[in-house]
Amino acid sequence: KILFKRKLNVSKENIKKFEKSIIFQNNDFLILNKWPSIATQAGSKINVSIDDIIKNISLEYKLVHRLDKETSGLLIISKNKDYARIFGQLF
Repeated sequence: KILFKRKLNVSKENIKKFEKSIIFQNNDFLILNKWPSIATQAGSKINVSIDDIIKNISLEYKLVHRLDKETSGLLIISKNKDYARIFGQLF
């Protein structure tokens, strides 16, 4: 199955920071140590978000929940619809 990447205005710095912030991953999900000052999702006055970064990796990746922009902490990102549904039910 070929996944198409959507090219967004995501800097190499943000991609590297994202990759270094992954604390666990398997075939179904990853856990990211989200840093403060990056939004989880796009919005007004948001240049780049975690959602933008993951959409650059794969359109299959889905946010399971959100954290406020200035909040750091663990963020779960599903790599497929099945795990998005599983984590959604748990939350």
